[in-house]
Amino acid sequence: MLSRIKLGHKALLLVGIPLAFELGFAVVMFSLMHEAEQDVLLTNRTQKVVSQINKIFIDVFEVAVESKTTTSGGMQVAETAELIKHLRDEILDLKDLCSDVPAHVKRVQGVLDSMDRMLDNLGTPPAKMDEASDWVSGKDKAKSMRPALRAIAVELQAIRKDHERLELIRLEDESKRRKQIMNVLLAGSIINVILALGLVSLFNRNIIRRLNNLMANTFLLSIGKPLNPPVAGSDEIAHLDRTFNKVAGDLLRVMNKQQAIFQDVVDVICSVAEDGSFTEVSKSAAKAWGYNQEELLGTNLFDLVVADEAKRIKAKFQELRETEGKTQIECRLRKSNGPIINVLWSVSWSETEKNFFCVAHDITERKQNEDILIETEATLRTIVENLPVGLIMTNLAGTVKMLNPAAQAMFGLNQEEAFDRKIGKWLELGTSFDTTQESMDTLIGTNREVRAHRSSGETFPAEISASAIRTAEGRQIIVLIVDVTSRHEVEAMKRQFVAMVSHELRTPLTSVKSYLELMERGTYGTLNDRGRATMGRVEENLNRLTGLIEDLLDIERLESGSMTLEIARVELEDVLDLAMESVRAAAGKKDIEVVLPVTEIVLQADRDKLVQVLTNLLANAIKFSDSGKHIEVKVDTADDKVTISVIDEGRGIPIAAQKKIFERFQQVEQEDSRRYGGAGLGLAICKEIVTLHGGTIGVESTEGKGSRFWFEIPR
Repeated sequence: MLSRIKLGHKALLLVGIPLAFELGFAVVMFSLMHEAEQDVLLTNRTQKVVSQINKIFIDVFEVAVESKTTTSGGMQVAETAELIKHLRDEILDLKDLCSDVPAHVKRVQGVLDSMDRMLDNLGTPPAKMDEASDWVSGKDKAKSMRPALRAIAVELQAIRKDHERLELIRLEDESKRRKQIMNVLLAGSIINVILALGLVSLFNRNIIRRLNNLMANTFLLSIGKPLNPPVAGSDEIAHLDRTFNKVAGDLLRVMNKQQAIFQDVVDVICSVAEDGSFTEVSKSAAKAWGYNQEELLGTNLFDLVVADEAKRIKAKFQELRETEGKTQIECRLRKSNGPIINVLWSVSWSETEKNFFCVAHDITERKQNEDILIETEATLRTIVENLPVGLIMTNLAGTVKMLNPAAQAMFGLNQEEAFDRKIGKWLELGTSFDTTQESMDTLIGTNREVRAHRSSGETFPAEISASAIRTAEGRQIIVLIVDVTSRHEVEAMKRQFVAMVSHELRTPLTSVKSYLELMERGTYGTLNDRGRATMGRVEENLNRLTGLIEDLLDIERLESGSMTLEIARVELEDVLDLAMESVRAAAGKKDIEVVLPVTEIVLQADRDKLVQVLTNLLANAIKFSDSGKHIEVKVDTADDKVTISVIDEGRGIPIAAQKKIFERFQQVEQEDSRRYGGAGLGLAICKEIVTLHGGTIGVESTEGKGSRFWFEIPR
């Protein structure tokens, strides 16, 4: 029965049934989600009501305290009235929040009435109760307020309990609704899968089977075997199959006639009449040009050639017919689907047949590669000529073959002056450098700073790097040259700045620190609590600034190479103890337990520098851990190396931040510097110190689950 239905109708069924189910499923899910959203809104309102009641309880407590003061003597009744008015305003806000529950509105209104009576009872008292009679009156009024306040508290407590009860009911409903949503999702998914599988199975049985039969017929036709019987039905597939079987007989006869000439030819083989029309063409034209044989037979060849070349190609064919020779012609031809390809024609004229016999070879890829090569060469030439750094190309013997404009300007040379000269004439590559292949190979993959000579005789510092390339002339060396004169000047300025920081800032900071110590000892008098707190903050900021200066100085020493290690026999347990002493106070403030291992490992290292590294790692772990957490230090040995790890339970570090956390001035989050202090130099210093020891440093972290900072150094 399905074979009688048109393919368009089958497609509508295949799409429409799942679509209708999905729409229904979406409606059900929307309804459930809407109900869940309403529950969330009610829960939020309940939380606001409870919060408002808690605020009112605080105000009631304040009124009760003030009334107690009144009865004890000396309280202004006007102040009590103001408190009651403020309390009444808070209760009015509660009434608005309870507007959806009439019973609660009624209770709140009763509370408001009680408040009004309390205000009426207080009346308008004088500014102060100086006389005994006034004091007695205020005392009596204050006593009369207590029952009303207790009644208000009882009513509010009842409303709060009622809302808490409603909240529990809503939570139960919300849990049921979540289960209901999960059940609907599960059921919908199962039904959707079953429906999809069922429709696919039906489609396979009714359509794919017959399409496979049709495809099998195309295969049988291609190998010259008898076709399968026509499929049953009256839809498009059945009609196509019957038409295919009808055409197959004629097509097989044509294929058998041409098979000996055109079978499995990649290039297009064709015959073209004097007027340019195709008389015969191979089946490969369909793949090469997108035209089948029926489309090309009778079509004029020159109509396929792009318009601006058609006249030239036509003249070539005419010339060939007159000379009765053979030739090759290149032209551009438009394929059936629009793209233009490059074709190389091998053409010969047969006077007997009055036809051109042609073989057309697609050379588009070759032409594209040629164009790409030309464009690439032009691009590379432009890049080289516009590089902001000097570039010199030499052979393996160090003989200059080319230099770019930047190099010419840098050395004051032109191409003719430098060509076939040794590169060592302008670059001091070392006394042992002899510009042989072995020496040139030593430059590859390295960066080094050398003295360079301009043609004027002036010298300047230059940074060079080299790499090898292959050219038509063989292996060549590319040397990149950067004039680092400005960098040296900047480094000199930086050293001057660091010296200024060391002298101009550290000295006054030391004086300030000494002055604070004298203040703390009471030399200038005893400080009150506020003064001690202020002094503590000043000391904290002073220590932070001093630490920043020390970090800057350490970074500068490390970069300049002026920091040296004092290698000696070091007991690792001493390093752990000293680092622990440095952070003990910080750990104690946050009630953080730091567990150290017991070890007898002995290292050859700089003890103070290792203490600095471990102290920094422990300080960071404490800084970014919550109070009461646990930090553990582990020591592992393997072969001749020791690995020290600091494991915390802090916030963790995102993967993106882990890649750059050991760089200078890097923080995990932008607010870390303001919130926790520090400038992001500590880990950079740790990395440099560990590197000086011939070791490595790293971090392993899962965001939200803590981090493991480790460093490994030789024993």
